[in-house]
Amino acid sequence: MNIPSLVLESLVFGLPYLTLLYVTAGVLLLFRAPAGKRWFALLLFAMAAYAFGYFLELGATDLAALLLVRRFELLGALLLPPLGLLFVADLTGRPAGRAKTVVWLGLSVCLWALLLTNDLHHGFYVSVELRACRTCGRRISLNRDLC
Repeated sequence: MNIPSLVLESLVFGLPYLTLLYVTAGVLLLFRAPAGKRWFALLLFAMAAYAFGYFLELGATDLAALLLVRRFELLGALLLPPLGLLFVADLTGRPAGRAKTVVWLGLSVCLWALLLTNDLHHGFYVSVELRACRTCGRRISLNRDLC
């Protein structure tokens, strides 16, 4: 019995269940929370998008699927910091104003738009490869050789 492999597979295949837990808690909180106290529910949805996107990224078999899943995954990852800030600000009784909310969320959306248009400007990466690696099975290579 290979214990490290068993633990790794349990963690990887537990990600969809974690996502389901995040979405369920987010839906319950979204409908039960007062109108101004919904940042935590949105934070849970962003975590769910990131976790499920990461699970799909680990299972991607070709480069096109991997890049598509990564776009979805990074939307959740880019929304985590502003939603976390808005949740903490609301929790401490010092809610952020509309201007800060727009700037924080707008910055994340702008970064996601830059990722979606990467083929035009190559700001995130110039080329991406998905290659077999003898030590870890497969890996993503971003302009450098890691194996």
